[in-house]
Amino acid sequence: MLAAITGNIDNPGGRCRGVGAKWKYPKGPKKKPKAKKLNITAGFKGDIAYPTHGANHQVLKMIKDGSAGRPEIYMWYCYTPVYSHGENQENIDILKDESLIPFTVCVNAYYDESAALADMILPNPSYLEWWDWEDMVSPTQVPEFYIRQPFVKPLGESRDFKDVVCDLAERMGMPLGFNSAEEFVKLSCEKTPGVKEAGGFEYMKKHGVWHDPKAKPKYYMYKKEVKEGDLKIEGVIFDEATGVYWNWNNSKAKSEAEAMEAGYTNTKYAYKGYVGQEIDGKVYAGFKPDKVNKSGYFELYSELLKIKKFKPLPSYYAIPEYEKMEADELILTSYKVPVHIHSRSTNCKWLTEIYHDNPAKINPVTAKPLGIKTGDKIKVKSKISEITTTANVTEGVVPGVVSISHHLGHWEYGRYASGKKAPLAGDNDSDLKLKHWDTYGMHPNWVMANKPDPISGQWAMLDNVVKVTKA
Repeated sequence: MLAAITGNIDNPGGRCRGVGAKWKYPKGPKKKPKAKKLNITAGFKGDIAYPTHGANHQVLKMIKDGSAGRPEIYMWYCYTPVYSHGENQENIDILKDESLIPFTVCVNAYYDESAALADMILPNPSYLEWWDWEDMVSPTQVPEFYIRQPFVKPLGESRDFKDVVCDLAERMGMPLGFNSAEEFVKLSCEKTPGVKEAGGFEYMKKHGVWHDPKAKPKYYMYKKEVKEGDLKIEGVIFDEATGVYWNWNNSKAKSEAEAMEAGYTNTKYAYKGYVGQEIDGKVYAGFKPDKVNKSGYFELYSELLKIKKFKPLPSYYAIPEYEKMEADELILTSYKVPVHIHSRSTNCKWLTEIYHDNPAKINPVTAKPLGIKTGDKIKVKSKISEITTTANVTEGVVPGVVSISHHLGHWEYGRYASGKKAPLAGDNDSDLKLKHWDTYGMHPNWVMANKPDPISGQWAMLDNVVKVTKA
């Protein structure tokens, strides 16, 4: 917000919009069967104002509830729904209940807590063993094209799931125009301007990355004026209320008259037809909306929030759980450490050697009345569940808070992460004899509620209130 107020948006040294590679890639047959899905990815109706990027922490709850239907098969890919979200025990119970989910399939490279509960595991290679291209944000505002290629062949019986999907499409009579992830990457290299002229697939295999050395950093993209011809394309109309030009054909409106009457803001998927923002008689690219029908302005006042009965200007909302706290309750927070990656890196021996325990941090002012000292066993109890862990009394957290890092507390995921050998694991790792730790930490998610933020739907993981006592 400060950057917006001071005009430091999309300018050198300011807050810039992401610039990434725009690959041209084969998109398969034009006639594709229409996808079907259950409405279980955006949370319960009325709980979230704008779940534009889903609410995956609510999926298992939705399945348990059943009002939106239940899948016959539940498959997850390189993801651990049991460990990653709160209320771990409920997650376990739902996946184990065949009356809720008859059959589960896990696609993963590692035997984690969710894989342990799956009916079928499809072993996926690690990131060092597959083909792909990347389109991540460039730090220089110049698009960078780079590919991922196998360092070694997939080990054992593992197969890149992208290759599996290509095979399935062929068997189902839906050929994609490529037969493997490698062929997809190759065709993309041959189709993408710049990469193609540099030497295409063979060039990228040798060099790994390409960028246009003559390209200039992309700044002030919102100032680009929209061409007059783009405003005259069939279906493009002007919305008086917002000043937005948009193509109603890309929305859910059934006619131009319906689109005009409802207006841009109130027409479902109108944002998909966004063309530009009119300002003082000129039409600019503005800040193109993503997933919601906002205007092309950098909005501080949000009409969309007002529609959902929220304050339209940036405002502070007190967290209800904090407002109801009793004198003997603390706020539970969680955090990430630099040497680990969310839930996915504690099976990496060198990282876990550095960080393999996560005692609960508590301030001396808070710990003293509770009779808690560093090294004491303590209980952390929420309305969800209770865990036992070790205390670390430190000035590193403020009074009134108990803080336990993420990453650790695995009960599967291999010997480095949990001390438990995975099924079919070998004993050919010579570093196992050098493993000197037998502590694996405690996972805080056991006591955290799977509660959504009421506006975006993201997991409100820091809204939890607990009681802490000596064990």
